[in-house]
Amino acid sequence: MAFFHNFNLLKFNDSYKSYQLEFDSLRKNNKNTIVIRQLKFIDIIQLEDNEDEWESIKKSIINDITKFELIFKKIHFQKKKKVELKILNNILKFLTYAYLLSEDIRYFNEFLWFSSRNSYRMDKYFKANIYCFYKNIDSDYFYNNNFKVPNNILHNKKKGNSSKYYKNQKVCLIGYPHFFKQSYKNLISKGISVNVIYLPFHKNSILNFFLKSIIYKFYLIFTCNYIPYQKINFKIDSKTLGLALKKEKLYVGFQKLNFLIKDNIISSFSKGLINDHWGYLPLIRGKSTIEFSILFNLPIIVTNHLVEKSIDTGDIVAYYNCDLSRIKKLSTYKIRKHVRKTLSHRITSSIMTLLEKEREELIKNKIELGKTYYDMHPSLIKFINERSIKNYKQISLT
Repeated sequence: MAFFHNFNLLKFNDSYKSYQLEFDSLRKNNKNTIVIRQLKFIDIIQLEDNEDEWESIKKSIINDITKFELIFKKIHFQKKKKVELKILNNILKFLTYAYLLSEDIRYFNEFLWFSSRNSYRMDKYFKANIYCFYKNIDSDYFYNNNFKVPNNILHNKKKGNSSKYYKNQKVCLIGYPHFFKQSYKNLISKGISVNVIYLPFHKNSILNFFLKSIIYKFYLIFTCNYIPYQKINFKIDSKTLGLALKKEKLYVGFQKLNFLIKDNIISSFSKGLINDHWGYLPLIRGKSTIEFSILFNLPIIVTNHLVEKSIDTGDIVAYYNCDLSRIKKLSTYKIRKHVRKTLSHRITSSIMTLLEKEREELIKNKIELGKTYYDMHPSLIKFINERSIKNYKQISLT
């Protein structure tokens, strides 16, 4: 496993500016350049020190950086793998060019992960990245962006004739039972038929061991008044699991799982499976959504949406505002804790909303308006907690 260092982003040297001047000039001189070559991940990592090749890449970035999304994704999944020094150099070089020419913070975030490996950094590119970061930080320590959240987004709970749905359709809470204690009781009290299905798997090996152990079983007894649940212990991507779920004839579901959900699970819910996403869709997909929301000075809004094969792209069931007024000394940790505490309300509310609405009535998730974000580097999180969050105020949405 690679060793990651934290960088002190609170210190800034204006002399770093000189390293970005060449990129500013390149952007201005090549705005209308059309580059036909279609690059792949393998092309980036195998590039030699050929300036003509790198110039072509720079022009491609200026022309349309969205064409590099797949390469960006593949680079992200290399961050904890051992790579040769030459490949590491090329990755750092590409991330630098992509960030300085697009000012997309995601490339800077990935640059921090890679440049911190084994105490290695390319000094020239590191300083250029830092300068570009500060160039986009305003006086309140928020990152410049063009994102906009409509004030009326919480007006999404159209009521329907619920009585014809509740009695005949089966709702499923799928994941780790301790998340469902209160929401299970809430749904049962409304006369809804509820299944709790437990899939004992977690990406973290220690938590995975805990979930499969008798310790977790006793934990449920003492903390959840022993919620009735069905344990299905098949491989998470197997056809057998899909068949077992389809036998239950599930209508609507809400998931609390810690792995990428495949079609064998998604297709088992005839109307849809809901995900609890801690960011405003369609703008902020993926991970570290609370941190990126604060950095962009966006309201922290939880989006409950239908699960699809691709990440955070399904139709939107409901939005939920986060009341942060009672949190003393805001921090990303405290905000996460608060959002987690209000989960039961969202589970009950979004399931009721999906039962009441037709699929066609859900809010369309316009994915072209947003981007997919990955785990934020600790240095950026520290910057947010020590700078940005002091000026952050949750926008009031009606």
